[in-house]
Amino acid sequence: FGYRLGMNDTPHDQPLTGVVPANGSIEVQIWYQPPEEGSQEKTTTLKYCENCLETLTLKGIGVKPVFAITPSSIDFGDLDEGQLAEDTFRVQNIGNYNVTVSAIGLEAGTSQEFTATPDSVMLPHVLAPTEEMVVNVSYTGVTPGEDLGRVQVDTDAWDDPMTPVSE
Repeated sequence: FGYRLGMNDTPHDQPLTGVVPANGSIEVQIWYQPPEEGSQEKTTTLKYCENCLETLTLKGIGVKPVFAITPSSIDFGDLDEGQLAEDTFRVQNIGNYNVTVSAIGLEAGTSQEFTATPDSVMLPHVLAPTEEMVVNVSYTGVTPGEDLGRVQVDTDAWDDPMTPVSE
């Protein structure tokens, strides 16, 4: 939470001071920038004369974009050399706040025999709550042996220790 009187921000550890004209008022801007997900609350005291105090409680809820990828893995099975296999996965907004998907590509170290491209949308793309997008994944085995890889989906979702790197 922050305060502003006129054009100057007030440091969080300093009182906000101003002069209210007789029979007048002043405008104080208060803003909220959540430091993390969840509910935050702050109480501030307004002192307008030596013994006159009013308490103002400020509340806000930090929300974050949340998304899910389904399925979480694709197995193309055994293929003849040069054979093309295709499948899809979905990126769905499962939160209550927009998620922006800014890029989709192969994670570093992934075989170039894989491709991953969004279906019918240009990136960046905003997913509203409950909205989803389809990503086409293809694999063409060029050399014998097992190929492994991961698709990286870059979003504006907050960093979260519970979110796998591939999301």
